[in-house]
Amino acid sequence: RLTILENVRADRLIIEGGICRGVHVRDLASGGHRSIMAKNEVIVSAGYLFTPRLLFLSGIGDAKDLANADIEVLQDLPLVGKNLTAPRFTPISWHTKTPTLSQMMGSPVSKAEHRVVPEAFQSSVAEATVPLSKGSIAQFMPLYYSPSSAPLQYSLQGEPWPLETNAFTVLVTMTTEAKGEIKFDRDPDVSPTI
Repeated sequence: RLTILENVRADRLIIEGGICRGVHVRDLASGGHRSIMAKNEVIVSAGYLFTPRLLFLSGIGDAKDLANADIEVLQDLPLVGKNLTAPRFTPISWHTKTPTLSQMMGSPVSKAEHRVVPEAFQSSVAEATVPLSKGSIAQFMPLYYSPSSAPLQYSLQGEPWPLETNAFTVLVTMTTEAKGEIKFDRDPDVSPTI
């Protein structure tokens, strides 16, 4: 069973005896705080900025940085929030007359006039990476529709639901030598600085 909470931000992991047992969260709508305890395990997946932020606020990170922020050190991991690499990419999208998943999923993904194709729900996310030259690759990240259609992504990147466009997208990514780090404040309401 999965419960999804809206407008809730994870602010600190609850770690007991070196094991993560739950998370302290803030309800952004009401401003209240609460603790949520795990029955089995905690999966930390908050993205490339907010995962290290959550670790840092929980006392896991560079001991010097934690001490400077007046946060108790639970685990000295100096690379938390360091060596951030952000590849440069350009989405290239093609429109198609062939129905894509954007027209097969039903409401709220697809417009109401498109009929639901039940087989579309058996799609799986897959990724193909093709080297173009030294320092650049093309990533084709479609959602495969089986059994018979070509692999096509939902729609143009970032298009709101219900989807209007039949399209698929290839991301052309260029590698970079640039590396950065994220700085955190002890106050969860202060955004990380890159």
